[in-house]
Amino acid sequence: MIMFSNFISTIELHYFYIIERLQGDSRLAILYYTKKILFLLTSLYQLVLVGRFLGFSNTLWGFDSINQLRNGQTWEKTGIFPRVTMCDFQIRNIAGPPKTFTIQCVLMANMINEKIFLGMYCWICILLAITIVNLFQWWNNLSNSSNRVKYIYNALIAGHSIRKIEAEAKPEYDQAQEFTEFMTVDGVLIFRLMEINSSCLISNDVLYEVFRIHFGLFDEQKQKEREQEEQKNDDR
Repeated sequence: MIMFSNFISTIELHYFYIIERLQGDSRLAILYYTKKILFLLTSLYQLVLVGRFLGFSNTLWGFDSINQLRNGQTWEKTGIFPRVTMCDFQIRNIAGPPKTFTIQCVLMANMINEKIFLGMYCWICILLAITIVNLFQWWNNLSNSSNRVKYIYNALIAGHSIRKIEAEAKPEYDQAQEFTEFMTVDGVLIFRLMEINSSCLISNDVLYEVFRIHFGLFDEQKQKEREQEEQKNDDR
């Protein structure tokens, strides 16, 4: 009874943690994780669905078929995608009822079907493995605070080198930590997706501009430009 109550308490803690995150700074990240998990479940369901469609109760029928083919076992032993079966047909008889005959039929289409379904099975398994690896990569990139700060810091350094503003010093690591807290997990997710879907040059440039606005560097630059413009006008 005590173990059950502890289990319920653990579930409640995780539930309130997720609700708090959804109301806080990780809403987009949790939705993105949910999308990845749905992709994972879809791939698993496709494996099961193909197996049920072919009449196999074992989800690993594809690996079993490949191993059997590698070991030289033909369909006579495995029973998978048979090449030969018995066919019944009837011939009309004018003098009496139709007669039923049974002959051996060759199913040449199963040679092609075997390759098609095994290829489909391997492709779904590859997609499943890629989805799992990608899910853990995103989890490591977003859930680990040091990885978030490291990504923001490297992006800010790259953005500073792109802008080539000599009057501004390079961003410090402490500033990157503070800026990462300001960006939150969702902000890091947005800029990582921007980098994947466009390029690191664009994402780093935009991120550095947001950094300048956040720390007032943008306003300082505009103020200096106004002062220089006023000084030029006075000299004239």
